[in-house]
Amino acid sequence: MVYDPVTREFRPQEALGVKPPAGQGLAAAPISAGAVFHRSRRRQGVLRRREILFWFLMMIVVTALVWSTLLIAKELGSRFTAPEKSIIDRVWRMLD
Repeated sequence: MVYDPVTREFRPQEALGVKPPAGQGLAAAPISAGAVFHRSRRRQGVLRRREILFWFLMMIVVTALVWSTLLIAKELGSRFTAPEKSIIDRVWRMLD
């Protein structure tokens, strides 16, 4: 198969007047560099969208984990120590 830039599709070599190499059939048919570049750019775009979505969701998950850890540490810290001595309470007051 050979990429036809006029119709923008792949066609058999014989349709474009190109004979395949002797003894190799269509297995050795070249694909133009433009077609390979076009397909790879499209695939990269799909991966890029999925990557952005993945990292956005990961940021939300990490933020929720840090926030819940601070809440739990504040609760545990206030039970066992005086509020003015707890490092977590100092951090919590800075965030408020």
